[in-house]
Amino acid sequence: AASGRPYQFAVRTRWLAGRTPCGHVDAGHAGALPPTAGCKLSDCTAVSDPDEVRLYRPDAAHVAYHYMPGCLPVVVFLGGLRSDMSGIKALYLERWCRHRGQAFLRLDYRGHGASGGSFEALGISDWLADVQCLLKACAIEAPVVVGSSMGAWLGLLLATDSATPLHGLVTLAGAADFTECLLWPRLNARQRAEIVHDGVTHVPSRYGDGPYPISRRLIEDGRQHQLLNAPLTLACPIRIIHGTCDPDVPPAHSVRLFEHVHAPHATLTLLQGGDHRLSTPAALDEITMAIEALVDDAPVPHKDE
Repeated sequence: AASGRPYQFAVRTRWLAGRTPCGHVDAGHAGALPPTAGCKLSDCTAVSDPDEVRLYRPDAAHVAYHYMPGCLPVVVFLGGLRSDMSGIKALYLERWCRHRGQAFLRLDYRGHGASGGSFEALGISDWLADVQCLLKACAIEAPVVVGSSMGAWLGLLLATDSATPLHGLVTLAGAADFTECLLWPRLNARQRAEIVHDGVTHVPSRYGDGPYPISRRLIEDGRQHQLLNAPLTLACPIRIIHGTCDPDVPPAHSVRLFEHVHAPHATLTLLQGGDHRLSTPAALDEITMAIEALVDDAPVPHKDE
């Protein structure tokens, strides 16, 4: 490491209570709201209503978010593709942070949930910009980012950007590079042709919220943000958590990330029987333990409210 600190790695496998294993991993394959005066961007305006806060940008649709002030570092939750900030993990982590007095932020990317914008017209660059703009607008520095699925990819992109230093990163069923490594190979010839010629295709969802539109913008933009084909060095510790029964992102994908990443400290936790959503009580306990380990290692003062 450039800092001279030795890299430390650990692999842990845990069983989820009441669940049975469904195979092994082949490691060889691969509220309270902030005052609008806290906005640091002159071209952004934060406006609140009884249900949400919106960040308005003159060049883009609004971004809806909820922020709860408290002790630093701020815990920031980044959801997955087509998810929103009212999901089980987002709300559970908000309650957990409230109990601890910890500052917490959750948001909907443009094209998701309560935010504006067309999903089909957006991609990784746009959703990364949403997070970066919101962190600046709310004056959030060195947060602990918890990224689920695609949100883990965004968290990794934040962690590799010196302009947005992180205190720590937790990835949940991380789907870095998923557009190229996982999604594109699963599309059949007809779907690929629709993307090329029509700009969009639709794929079924196992969660009852589909079919998902998959756009040429998403695929082509994703290729500009690939992380696993080159050395990946992070300045913050990372906790990688993945379920062994994930039907959407194989656990080997997180094993590949673990083997690929260089960080001051990295752990990989494989939850036997865990699915993609990792929203069971046992999985949520694992997630909060990982966050707590990062947060409690932070010698930071209480944030002024």
